[in-house]
Formats: sequence, structure tokens, C-alpha cells
Amino acid sequence: LSHHKGGAGAFARLLKLELGSRSKVRGEVFLDSDNLTDLDSLLDVVAFKVECFVLLVTEKVFFRPWCLAELAVAGRKACHTLCICFPG
Repeated sequence: LSHHKGGAGAFARLLKLELGSRSKVRGEVFLDSDNLTDLDSLLDVVAFKVECFVLLVTEKVFFRPWCLAELAVAGRKACHTLCICFPG
């Protein structure tokens, strides 16, 4: 789950909990603020461990370099990508 913390941080956490409780979701739901200890490995996670990339599109998400980098890596990998757009 890629997101701008100020715009969708609480929603991202709620979505992670909801998806994690679903039996149809295989594997772990990755939310960087929960799972990441080293920012350098963030793009490796997207490149090698993500099956479906979810971008929570808020007003400022495209101004966040790490969110853009995650999106670029997911696109280069041709990963299934889902954008959830928030109003604004």
C-alpha cells in the first residue's frame, strides 16, 4: 500500500487490517510504516515481493518521491496496479 501519510495514513492502516483478514488475500499486506526498517530496501520489496501494487491517490501523493519511485518500479515490473482515488 503506497500512500501519503498525511492524506491517507489512517485509511492505509485500516485497509491493511481489512485485507489481512480476508482469506482471498494471499501472503502479507505490505505497509511501509509497519514493515520497513530500511528505506533503501523499499524499492526491492516492490520489485521482488509485491504481486499487486495499491496506490492511495490523494492530493499530495505525487509530490512524494518515494511514492513515485514505488509506482515507477511497479509499472516497470508490469505489476497489477490498483489506484484508489480520494476526492480533492
